[in-house]
Amino acid sequence: MIKIASYDDVQQINLSISFLGKEVFPINSYVVGDLLIDTGPACMSEEFLKVVEPFNIETVVNTHAHSDHIGSNYAFPFVFAHPEGFERLKNPKIEMLIEKFLYGVPKPSNPKEIPKIIKDDYTFNALYTPGHSQDHISLYEPDKGWAFTGDLLLWSPTREVSTDVKIYDAIESLRRLSNLKIEILFPGHGPPFKKPNEALRKQVENLETFEIQIKELHERGWNSEKIRNEIFGKERLYAYLSKGKFSALNLVNSYIEKTEKD
Repeated sequence: MIKIASYDDVQQINLSISFLGKEVFPINSYVVGDLLIDTGPACMSEEFLKVVEPFNIETVVNTHAHSDHIGSNYAFPFVFAHPEGFERLKNPKIEMLIEKFLYGVPKPSNPKEIPKIIKDDYTFNALYTPGHSQDHISLYEPDKGWAFTGDLLLWSPTREVSTDVKIYDAIESLRRLSNLKIEILFPGHGPPFKKPNEALRKQVENLETFEIQIKELHERGWNSEKIRNEIFGKERLYAYLSKGKFSALNLVNSYIEKTEKD
């Protein structure tokens, strides 16, 4: 199911994945003028392209190359993206069966390196914001105070993460965004944040609290599994469906890997 909501000149296109007749996972794309930010999952491509056709899209940007954000890239001559994501865009692969089931398999697309500034009806600064993935970028419109941040900041508490996540990169990216003047933040999933700077700072605080807890337990000689069980509890169903590629253990390991390198 696709729904459109308007926020000033921003059109939020909500592509909701359904399972057994129920909406289980919202995925956002955005249209601003003739600029399209992210293209949703492949399984909804046909319907999505009909929805965006009246907007006469001229510029397409991917916040990152995960499969739920690139499913209709193929329909456009090229997409702007960070070079770290080029291989995934040119040769999409699905590593998790559950991901293939929910999103479908994207077709190859033609990426070009995103410029630092994109001028449309508005002027967007392209900011490199790694953490959720190494190719992650955000778009910031300083005059309007709009920020489009992909999956860097989400509504659900951080617990399970993918093997792509580098938690200290994410903390630094969140911190940099929190210092910008943002009036409304548009995430890759869920409704906009109306108090974005507060939400960004809170997320940094939460992740730094985990850092303190995990470091303390690691210094006691606890292994990753024991630390996970202490802080987050046992893994939930999605960790097993993804064969561990999306799990709380990945989050713990992301902290520990950096600690051991230091």
